[in-house]
Amino acid sequence: MKIKLKEKKNQYAQVHINLLRNQNRSLRAKGLGAVLESYSNDFELSLKSIEFNSVDGIKSIRSAIKELENGYYLFRFQTRDEGGLFIT
Repeated sequence: MKIKLKEKKNQYAQVHINLLRNQNRSLRAKGLGAVLESYSNDFELSLKSIEFNSVDGIKSIRSAIKELENGYYLFRFQTRDEGGLFIT
C-alpha cells in the first residue's frame, strides 16, 4: 500500500489537535499520524518503508492505520491501472 501526502511549506509538521487529544485513539495511532504529517506532498510511503523506519512490526502499523482510518484522520483510495488491477 502506498501513501501519498500533501506538500509542506517548511520543516515543521502540523498535527491536528483533534488527533492528539482524541481519547479514542492509541498513542501508537497518534504517533503514526504525526509521522505521516511530517512528510511532504506527493511523497509516497509504503507499509514496508514505515516498518523499516520503526521498531513496530507490520501488524502494529496496520492496526494504527486502521485506527486512523476509523477516526477519519487517514483516507485510503484505491486506483486501477489500464488493465483494471488495483495499484494503490
